[in-house]
Amino acid sequence: MSMDADALLRSDVRPRLHKKDFFGLVKESFLTQRGTLLDLALSLKNSVEQTEPVEAGALQPRRTLPRIQLPSFSGKYEEWPAFRDLFRSLITQDPSVSGVERLHYLRTSVKGEAEQLIRNLPTTGDNFDRAWSMLADHYENKRLLVRSCFSTFTAIPRMKNESAADLKHIFHGMLSTVGTLEGIGRPISDCTDLLVHLVVEMLDPRSRREWETSVSDTSEPPSYAALKTFLERRMRTLEALQPAKTEPPSSSSSKAANTASRSAISHLAQKTAKKSGRCAMYQGDHYILFCGDFQKKQPKEEFAEAKQLCLNCFGKHQLTECQSKKNCAACNARHHSSTHNAYAPPGNPSIAASTLHVQRRTDDRATVLLATARVDIADRWGTRFSVCALIDSGSEVSLITEALAQLLRLSRSAASVTILGIGGQRAVSANGRVKVHLSSRTTDFTMHLTALVLPRISAYGVRVKTAGGEWPHVRDLPLADPDFQAADPVELLLGADAFFQIIEDGLRKGGPRAPIAQRTTLGWILSGVVDGVKDGAPALAHQCTVDENLSALVSRFWEQEELPHTPLPLTEDEQRCEDLFVDTHTRTP
Repeated sequence: MSMDADALLRSDVRPRLHKKDFFGLVKESFLTQRGTLLDLALSLKNSVEQTEPVEAGALQPRRTLPRIQLPSFSGKYEEWPAFRDLFRSLITQDPSVSGVERLHYLRTSVKGEAEQLIRNLPTTGDNFDRAWSMLADHYENKRLLVRSCFSTFTAIPRMKNESAADLKHIFHGMLSTVGTLEGIGRPISDCTDLLVHLVVEMLDPRSRREWETSVSDTSEPPSYAALKTFLERRMRTLEALQPAKTEPPSSSSSKAANTASRSAISHLAQKTAKKSGRCAMYQGDHYILFCGDFQKKQPKEEFAEAKQLCLNCFGKHQLTECQSKKNCAACNARHHSSTHNAYAPPGNPSIAASTLHVQRRTDDRATVLLATARVDIADRWGTRFSVCALIDSGSEVSLITEALAQLLRLSRSAASVTILGIGGQRAVSANGRVKVHLSSRTTDFTMHLTALVLPRISAYGVRVKTAGGEWPHVRDLPLADPDFQAADPVELLLGADAFFQIIEDGLRKGGPRAPIAQRTTLGWILSGVVDGVKDGAPALAHQCTVDENLSALVSRFWEQEELPHTPLPLTEDEQRCEDLFVDTHTRTP
């Protein structure tokens, strides 16, 4: 069949194909398509060669990195810019996090006042934008941010001496302040001179001298960049001057030491340790003051002198070599307290100092509760601090402690005032006068007053056995001092100038040994005789010292310096001269 077809093709079809030039058309089409394919292959090859090679590291799997912790915000204004930017980058700008998840993350990240601000919002996706807006409206307060930033910076203590740690504290505080101000759009370009002045005032005298030397070649105000460079160089200098910490020798270095030297040192250490811990009485391994027989031995000073012991600490050295800083508790002399009677100077019992120790222990004793109140005091920037105030209508003036006045950084004026105590005796002189702005913690009452600055106001510390639950008449009252049973230090005293401004109508009395409640603008104050601590109270030791008055001692000193009133006896020659002088000389009128 195939042979017939070939024969037919050769005989019949071929002439017609040649006649129509079909083979030429096919060949032309083939060559055209081949050229097109070759052009495409060449262009594809060139594009692949021009493509940048892929780095080998990009094809490797990504390493597991530590999980990023969500930022935390405690409600401080200076922390808000950093928290806002980081929370936006991690949570808000992530499209895969839903609104409910964003609100949950926001609630877990804020603390304190900020958490209370959004606590009552329902946990729904629509409330995230509302919660974020509430926080932004409250903390996007540039005025408060700037004030808080500068308050933190000015609270940095000044350098008292050359210290790398203190200088780092100042340097880091400066960088933090500048960064915070730039983050809220308040760069320091307009207040560079003021910032440089504040930082330089915090330096120690030597560092300030170095700073003035570095900028003495120009009369222009120094820049912030120059100050930053100086502080960095100064920190490196102080760090280099610090003595290096000596590391303890390792076990390998100890083994490499000389055997004979190591044995000698070890033997000496063991011998010294044994000698220093022995009792001088029985050669025991305990200290002599813990020896029961030595405590019973009288007199101790004779035994110490016989054994050549130190009369101050009973150690095995001389008194001049004693390293102890403690002296006799009775007379502060350089001997042990147990030997005071042997070294006490003799004198008139009515004049010499005498000490009386009285121990008393009772199961139930009364305590006088003084009127106190918890008030808020504003510093010079408006920040409020809670302090314990003692209300005393018997004081003519109001008082404030030196520590609180320095903490508040209040403006102080000079005051030459002497405070008189009981009996008109001079107690202490005031260190100045400040103006105080206080407010109540229970009401809207505010008050301005002037207070004298004293190193210390009172040693009052009440010890009450109850917190007020046993006093029905004050159980539901808003107390001015809810923690009246706490022994907090008194930092403010409200005298008569403030007492009659805060007193109001209202008085409640309880039973015996129950305080009286008085109503004031600060709340109800408690005062009076109450039950003190009982059952297991420690024994009290009262020390009464009778000594001469300072004026009497000064009078005796001048009496000793005066010439004697009775003339001394004269010799015969001196008497003859005296008689001759009297007979031949007279005083002119």
